[in-house]
Amino acid sequence: MSKNNTTRFVAVLVAVLLFVGAGAAMEANIQPSSPSDITLDSSNNYEVEKEFDGTASTGDITSYTWDLVGSGQSDTGPQAEFTFDRDSSGTNTIRLTVSNGTHSDVDEVTQVLHDEPQVTITGPSSLDEDEEGTWEIDDLQNEFDGPVSYTWEVDGSEEATGDDSFSHSASSDFTVTLIVEDNAGLTDSDTVSVNVDEEDDSDDSDDDSGSGSGSTGPAPSVPSDVFSELVGTVRAGDVATVEIEEDDEYGVRSISISVNTYTRDVRITVEKLDEEPADVTVDVTRNGERAVSHYMDIEAENLDDDRIDDSTIEFNVEQDWIDANDIDTETVRLERYHDGDWQELVTELVDGTGATWVFEAETPGFSYFAVTGASTEEEPDDEEEDVTAPDETDEEDEVEDADPVDETDDMDDAPAETVEEEESLLDRTGVFLLILLVIGLVAGGVVLYRRKEQARSMFRDLSGN
Repeated sequence: MSKNNTTRFVAVLVAVLLFVGAGAAMEANIQPSSPSDITLDSSNNYEVEKEFDGTASTGDITSYTWDLVGSGQSDTGPQAEFTFDRDSSGTNTIRLTVSNGTHSDVDEVTQVLHDEPQVTITGPSSLDEDEEGTWEIDDLQNEFDGPVSYTWEVDGSEEATGDDSFSHSASSDFTVTLIVEDNAGLTDSDTVSVNVDEEDDSDDSDDDSGSGSGSTGPAPSVPSDVFSELVGTVRAGDVATVEIEEDDEYGVRSISISVNTYTRDVRITVEKLDEEPADVTVDVTRNGERAVSHYMDIEAENLDDDRIDDSTIEFNVEQDWIDANDIDTETVRLERYHDGDWQELVTELVDGTGATWVFEAETPGFSYFAVTGASTEEEPDDEEEDVTAPDETDEEDEVEDADPVDETDDMDDAPAETVEEEESLLDRTGVFLLILLVIGLVAGGVVLYRRKEQARSMFRDLSGN
């Protein structure tokens, strides 16, 4: 081998070794993350953001690529941040890839996510006295930790354990609750309120009820008792609907709620009010421009407004009120009292047949509500209808007796303003024409000057020749 070839071979070998050595020296390294286990619960709103550190990686690194495997989340840079929610329950893999453009290295760590179990039960919400009812699990979600125990309670007292269903009877109203616990010690519960129709041994019980108790002043046209129903657990994306059979009594037919996060122990209460609440400081009638059908106090216990994705209230309006106030049904609105003011909600007519009109409105939350409407617009009086039409014969006589019209006199009597306007228009027209004349003269001069210069240039050329 010649000396030149040997030199080239050594140079190539050194370059290869340096190249391989550079790749071998590169190492991805994710620092241990604390805590290694995360628990999702109501305290963190079932969502946690966590940072991961790759600054301990070594080598001539030009890029960092992070991936939360299977989630679609990715990041770049020496450090990364990922969001873990209920969809991340279980063991998650975080992967870091470092590269210098030619070589790369990978490191992975795992993140364990514990999630509270989510349980709902189903069963009767009303029974006859001493009638036995059975409640069972409707849905249970906890794929990672799995349920360990079931505990059934009646009115807060433990009644049974170990089974996924439970039977009970009673002579008065009660609540049934199921509590589940998983391997991580996390629990969840769901409750059903049961109304018991007690046997009535009194023949005159009907006469003793409905005496108008609870009202002040004149007896209200409808009772204003409070409706209450425990909705229980509502999961993100689900829609929970409360149907109110006594809709005439409460002014509401149904309430539907969807939430953006898992929410437990939701209870809906509705009270129809006879007058404006005392703590409302703004007149919803707008100084009499709108009439009020009724007020309502609607509350959702254990459900803040920021957890609500969508909620709809279906309510009644009586035909008698519409007729009495000459209400245009297209102006009927459900208004919500919030932050010291009344807010008109988007309201649509659902049914307009019979003695009751049904409307539906969307609301971002719950509070005091008022059902309002405006009267139909009164058509203006036609004053001309009250004027006696003139006798045509008299009009003809007046025309014959009238002096001929002198158009010249009319022109002489033209208003001074009209004359001034015409003179002003003539002045403006003259100025405009004068400007055009000046422009034309300048343009003509320029043309003549250019032609004269061209002629001189041609003359000099000929003289030179």
